[in-house]
Amino acid sequence: MAHTIDYKKIGNKVKTTRQQKGITREKLSEMIGISSMYLGQLERGERRGGINNYVEIVNALELSLDYLFLDELSTAEVLDNQILQEIKVVLLRLSSGKKALFLNIVLDIAKRFEED
Repeated sequence: MAHTIDYKKIGNKVKTTRQQKGITREKLSEMIGISSMYLGQLERGERRGGINNYVEIVNALELSLDYLFLDELSTAEVLDNQILQEIKVVLLRLSSGKKALFLNIVLDIAKRFEED
């Protein structure tokens, strides 16, 4: 049985990530060299973009193609990926010095969890 690609779901992932990162559709379309209208159609699943479009989108949003296209991941893997994406969004907003402090705090908390 052939696997069909759910472009609406892919588009929703793009839109959700873009919004989480505080990037407007207009800004992302400028970053990747397509019209805002076309990007909106991709986000709504109304159009099927070429692989080059999706490569540009994942690069601009700092995602991976597998995040967009692979729905066969286990629930745990999906949850882990979502957590990592949320951490990444937080880190992008921090200065270099605060990123180092953030890392030290996370490592300290992780060490305490490992001790339990």
